[in-house]
Amino acid sequence: MDIDAQGLANYIDQQSQRLASATVRRHVGSIGTVLRMSGREDITKQAAVVLAVKRMHRRKGRAQRQAIPLTEYVLDQWLAICGDDARNHHQTI
Repeated sequence: MDIDAQGLANYIDQQSQRLASATVRRHVGSIGTVLRMSGREDITKQAAVVLAVKRMHRRKGRAQRQAIPLTEYVLDQWLAICGDDARNHHQTI
C-alpha cells in the first residue's frame, strides 16, 4: 500500500477529530520511522503533512493533560481496599 503526502495529510485531519494531538503526532512519527527504515522517502517532512499537523495544533492545541500522580496517600488507599486479595477489584476508592 502506497500513501502520498496528501493522503497522510488527510489521515491527520481525520484522526485529529477523535484523537489527542500527541497521539496523532506519535502516529506520524511512527509512519516516518517505518518509511525511513524501509528505505522509502519520508513523506512526513513534506509541506502537506507539516501543514496538516500545524492545522491540527491550531484547532486542538498542543498541550497535554498532566497525569494525576500516584502519591503515597493514594497508594495507601488502594492497598487498603485491596487487602490481601489482589483480585478484589470491584470496590472503589
